[in-house]
Amino acid sequence: MGPSALLRKLTPASVLQPLSYLTIIWATILDYVFYDDLPDLPTVMGALIIAASGVFTISTANACGPVGTRRALPSACLSEEHE
Repeated sequence: MGPSALLRKLTPASVLQPLSYLTIIWATILDYVFYDDLPDLPTVMGALIIAASGVFTISTANACGPVGTRRALPSACLSEEHE
């Protein structure tokens, strides 16, 4: 089992998935380097929305406590109990 597979097995998907969106940044950089092409406004806006949702997911997961103690739904973490 390689390091990547082990990391995916031991780390919650809610932490790993937002990091996979870094491929958008790498694709943009490589697109500019090899094809001298920059993304248009709708592409940039979409990437920003995706990045913001990833940051929100990570911050919500951290606010809910350790993985074994948090509830299934992120909205449950925002209840009066955790304030």
